[in-house]
Amino acid sequence: MTVIVTKDAINLREKLSELDKETGIKGEEIMRADTSAEAREALQLDQQLFTDFESTGIDDNATSTVLTVSDTGIDVNVTAGTVPFVINTNISSTEGSVNVIEAKTVNNEKSTITLDRIGSTNTGLTFKTTNTSTLAPRLKISNEGDISFYEDTGTTAKFFWDASAEALGIGTNISTGLISTLSVLNDVSIITQVSSPNNTDGGAIYLGATGGTGSSTQAKIQAHREGNQDTGELSFSVATGSNIEEVMRLDSGGHLLAPNGITLGRAVGSYDAANTLDDYEEGLWTPLLVPQTGAFTSQTIINYLTDKPRYTKIGNLVMVSVLFTTYELTKGTGSGNVYLGGLPFEVYTSSVATITNAHDFLGDNPSSGGVGYQSDEIALQYRTSPNGEDVYLQVSDLGTTDGSNTFKLTLVYRTNE
Repeated sequence: MTVIVTKDAINLREKLSELDKETGIKGEEIMRADTSAEAREALQLDQQLFTDFESTGIDDNATSTVLTVSDTGIDVNVTAGTVPFVINTNISSTEGSVNVIEAKTVNNEKSTITLDRIGSTNTGLTFKTTNTSTLAPRLKISNEGDISFYEDTGTTAKFFWDASAEALGIGTNISTGLISTLSVLNDVSIITQVSSPNNTDGGAIYLGATGGTGSSTQAKIQAHREGNQDTGELSFSVATGSNIEEVMRLDSGGHLLAPNGITLGRAVGSYDAANTLDDYEEGLWTPLLVPQTGAFTSQTIINYLTDKPRYTKIGNLVMVSVLFTTYELTKGTGSGNVYLGGLPFEVYTSSVATITNAHDFLGDNPSSGGVGYQSDEIALQYRTSPNGEDVYLQVSDLGTTDGSNTFKLTLVYRTNE
């Protein structure tokens, strides 16, 4: 730091009176001086005085109660609430900048703190350093308190504090609402998205591994909008060769969607199809009486409120149940054996249905049912005696009036669907 002192004009006569009068050497040197610089050197003024230093109470050694300048440095002593330094710049336009502090090496590489004028009444600060002979911004503070941290070239701010939004952006200005990215050791990337239209993908975390072949990203966790800005979903994806494919999703209702199933009872990382639950479904099915030949002209089934025909499918195992009653039945051309059709899934292995509470048939009441391979119909059966053989129920056994042909059926079977 250069310190310059202002003193009143020097009275040469007074100074000559201070010289060694016996030898007169100093006086002779002054008289012989051709320039003012040589005269000053003879008087040793530059060792005692400075020029253009505007202050009060500083003696020839540049010492005051606030500022002390010596060969070891500059000491500043101030009390609380006072301002030790005021740096006035010559920025007069509405936009411009000036270095208020500049530190240099012997090779002239420098670091600076720059005062930026923003508009007519606002200011900011920029901190710059030199890298490979290029002075570039590293940190910028705006007049509104926004703080930007720059990448290695000093061209783009990659870490941004938005003071008004009270939010931190990584990779971009938060107020733009664009995608922001943060990379950690090249293995983890975090992408955030502050705002996006409905039904679009949101922020994500990418997890990778260095080395190997295929995609550098091994897994991804991503947020999604679900139709409006109040609901969302979270997806989980993994690498399959060069592609990243979604394998699981958590929706806004807390439902975990895993299309490929969940493997149970196996060690971590050890998949086995036999231990994988890959399907679950439950719902209603529509049972109807079906003749062996011909067709019924019409039939109406009573729909019970509490005993609706239901099914549950777990893996390849299907369980169905129904409380069946016809409201009306017109047999038409139907004849032969009677079947109960409408099973929700095709049968893969032969199974036997249990029938209970059968009543109000015109002839025999069914007591069981059988279903064969690749069928979706249950053959209704009865026995002529307790220990007799199963006999197929016939169309002639069916009643046609309201409340006829009532029975409760339960069937468990395997399917290939």
